[in-house]
Amino acid sequence: MNKRSFFNFFLVIFLTAALLLPALPASASILDIPFGGRILEKSWEVCLIPVPPPIFFIPIPFIYILVGPPRPAALYYWFGISKKYRRDGLAAMTETSWALGIYLPGVSLLTKACANRAILPEAEGVIRRIGVSCPDEQHDECEQQGVPVQFPR
Repeated sequence: MNKRSFFNFFLVIFLTAALLLPALPASASILDIPFGGRILEKSWEVCLIPVPPPIFFIPIPFIYILVGPPRPAALYYWFGISKKYRRDGLAAMTETSWALGIYLPGVSLLTKACANRAILPEAEGVIRRIGVSCPDEQHDECEQQGVPVQFPR
């Protein structure tokens, strides 16, 4: 098979796949799963990654978040992977806030490298995007600034 017929073969395969696959919006991902509800638990965790010699570890912090109904989920917030939409930073993610977002299912690949994976809390996935409301304690401040106090029902 010469180079030209090899190129034509892959061009035909690519065009056939492009025509047969359904059109998805540019931001759509098949793996994204939505979640939303009141944050029930938030705790800082550390993944200890061993490096040679085996007595040294690289600590990688992340946040474990348990979201309640109406769409409950137990998730990890990994820095560099997760994106949060709110100007108050991580302090806004408290037990009295409401959260809404999407996550990638499965965390076994991320926690498999952790030496302390046996004591890490179980999670369903890693947060991709999350938005949070104001905590109940800051209700009046948030209303004055025009920040959503809670998500609409």
